[in-house]
Amino acid sequence: DGLDSGVLAKQILIKGENIRIFNDYVVKICENAHVSSKIEEDFLKKYIFSGWKLRRMREIEKNLLNKQQTEPKGYDFASLSDQKQKRIRNLSKIEITDEIKQNYLEQDRLEKQMVKSLRQLREEQSLNKQKK
Repeated sequence: DGLDSGVLAKQILIKGENIRIFNDYVVKICENAHVSSKIEEDFLKKYIFSGWKLRRMREIEKNLLNKQQTEPKGYDFASLSDQKQKRIRNLSKIEITDEIKQNYLEQDRLEKQMVKSLRQLREEQSLNKQKK
């Protein structure tokens, strides 16, 4: 297909994200999408980007919650890293901060975007089949 995961990676990956994992993610999605037109590729690209951003937001959520459990004084975005963090031990101690609320809202928005993109892709594929 026409989607080049290397080109996509340059458009979406941020420092510290693993290009190999992203490429595997793109390949798995493309294997099942069977796109046949530029419009279908655009919808698939939206789906891929929304899905990757959703994965990122879930990682940020996990880090926010873990950070809250280990350092009650606050959260510093610069501290995001691949280091192992302690698991949340007591959910009753979690404070739903504005950062966490915004994260949840963004996750919800991305999930809706993924559903919309997939629906648009399937509609376009259906139209293309009818034309043939």
